[in-house]
Amino acid sequence: MQSTVATIAYRVCKLRHAPDDGTGAARVGGRWNSPGRAVIYCGASQAGAMLEILAHANRIKLPGLHHVAKFAIPSRLNVEIAHPHDMPGWDGAGVEVSRAIGDAWLATGATAVLFVPSVIARPYEQNILLNPAHADFARLEMTAPRTVEWDARLLAP
Repeated sequence: MQSTVATIAYRVCKLRHAPDDGTGAARVGGRWNSPGRAVIYCGASQAGAMLEILAHANRIKLPGLHHVAKFAIPSRLNVEIAHPHDMPGWDGAGVEVSRAIGDAWLATGATAVLFVPSVIARPYEQNILLNPAHADFARLEMTAPRTVEWDARLLAP
């Protein structure tokens, strides 16, 4: 489904990666993309993006140095929204269903932005996928990255 919305996408990533670079996801793949396909994973909030990082982090210590940047998605930019009820199995332990959906979105090239549900923070939180190869990606305005301040209480015993 295509829609027109105005929003901010929050990208949290390690300092060694530029926030507007999708090669990390291309190297290993993710829930919504197969290896070899560049995607930038963002959250609809900074907290949601940080929670996604923590879900994949070593539980013994905080995940290290990260930075956050915001992408402004213009209100007149067409985006796609993937609704959970239209994607049976998207949230399964395996990633076959969700990867097929993300890969199809990339293959069609219809939009630079895809809103997807978050497995970690269901039912309301969303993740936002950005396609850096799409022509409309250049219309997104990225802020300068700022350091993420991880609070030690996130992993307190």
